[in-house]
Amino acid sequence: MRKAGCVRVIVGVESYSKHVLENYGKGVDPQSINKQLQLIRDAGIESFGFIIVGGPFESEADFKVTKRGVLASSLDMIAVSSIAIYGGSVMAERFRDEIEFQLIPYVSRWRDPAIEKTALARERSLYRAFYCRPFTALKLLRTMLLHPWMSLKLSLRFLHFQFLSLRSRERPDLF
Repeated sequence: MRKAGCVRVIVGVESYSKHVLENYGKGVDPQSINKQLQLIRDAGIESFGFIIVGGPFESEADFKVTKRGVLASSLDMIAVSSIAIYGGSVMAERFRDEIEFQLIPYVSRWRDPAIEKTALARERSLYRAFYCRPFTALKLLRTMLLHPWMSLKLSLRFLHFQFLSLRSRERPDLF
């Protein structure tokens, strides 16, 4: 793949917790994730991992397992987001009594605000732990020197998210 020009692979890691992966309906053995990511690294290809946190079935222990797995991985970049429940999905049916959903105006949120608050705290925690490691920070510094304007813009967005963003993640009404 590298010889053909592939420079980055995007991977839906989701979680390193067997319990959480089962709740997502994933047939993945969490023990194999980092081995597969290392194969990508060995091929000279960057890996970008998507991580989902904050479901009502994710315990603090589950989150710690995911955090340890991500930090032990060979991932070059991550994107962390809280679980989103979409109307009509299997998860929406499963958590029907725990979510508030409507199309117009669009609303999709947990009835218990503590779930969203916990998810946001876990997102921030994982981002800080991953991107503030010395080796990762040096790689980011190199990228910033090569692409200063884009890096400044993205850094400001990251800092805003970490320190200034609102507690609510509701999308403004579009209708």
